[in-house]
Amino acid sequence: MQVFVDRKLPPESLAAADVVPRSLEVAGQSSVGTDVMEITIEAQPPDPGRYRPVPAGCSIGPRKQRLGRNARGWGCDQTDDTIVLLTNNHVISNLDALPALRRIVQPGRLDGGVLPDDVIGSLKRHVW
Repeated sequence: MQVFVDRKLPPESLAAADVVPRSLEVAGQSSVGTDVMEITIEAQPPDPGRYRPVPAGCSIGPRKQRLGRNARGWGCDQTDDTIVLLTNNHVISNLDALPALRRIVQPGRLDGGVLPDDVIGSLKRHVW
């Protein structure tokens, strides 16, 4: 797993809670190595176009709320081997305020997404 930071610092200069561990346990099953990468990210608005399949960087959001922004990528859920869309919690869950199974649209409602034509899936669960 890669962790991206604006500025990489030596671990001894950080508070213990801010140090990224060398590995993380994933879903209680396996260990995944970590790597901290220093990068510069220029703020860019999400791409409001309608895409199938949905790429990283495009607009997504919950069906009714005017929340959302960027899809971040795709992964495999190790609990049931399904393909899942990955993004930040605040993008489609409003920091866990929205219930699971809420439908997700692409583009997001902020960028013109409509029901039912733009539904791409539903919020499966929140992970911290």
